Amino acid sequence: MRMFKKSKIFQSMAKLLNGVSGAEVTPTPPASNSPDLQNEEDQPENVITTVDNTKTLERLVAQSQKLDKAQINAGVRAYSNQEYDEAIVHYQRAIAINPSDGSVHNNIGNVYLRGKKDPQAALPYYVQATTIAPSFNYGWLNLALCQKELGDISGAQATVSRGLKELDPTDGLYEVLTQLQAQLEQQALT
Repeated sequence: MRMFKKSKIFQSMAKLLNGVSGAEVTPTPPASNSPDLQNEEDQPENVITTVDNTKTLERLVAQSQKLDKAQINAGVRAYSNQEYDEAIVHYQRAIAINPSDGSVHNNIGNVYLRGKKDPQAALPYYVQATTIAPSFNYGWLNLALCQKELGDISGAQATVSRGLKELDPTDGLYEVLTQLQAQLEQQALT
């Protein structure tokens, strides 16, 4: 709680705070009857201001999530228009907003692997996607495909094995990873 002296600035702040969900401005009686003050209008009025930070925080989180999704959508649009550098910028902004979203790291990997045809640049993004979100199925698939593209068959096999341990067998990509595992085993034999 904070105490504010009644003034034009305070009145403006009070109007603003009263417009904020969960904010409450309550006047309290004057602090003292100082002999220095000539009349009642000159006496300061103390006001206790409380703000429900939970509601404010929830609103900020919701806005942040909207910004995150907006950046992801802009990245997808740029990627589909083959504007790969722009897509990366949007995805990096989404990561700055929400660094714990493994799918965005995966999307940057896709830009490098499929768009720019640079699997070496894609690799760390797929690794990060699987580290951040071990249950994110496409992260495992794309990491294994990237490793395969780089000629790292044993690395791809290890990735598929770990992905199969992390994913639920009912996951739609579980079967795809199983098929990829069989292909990698065949490729390792030749």
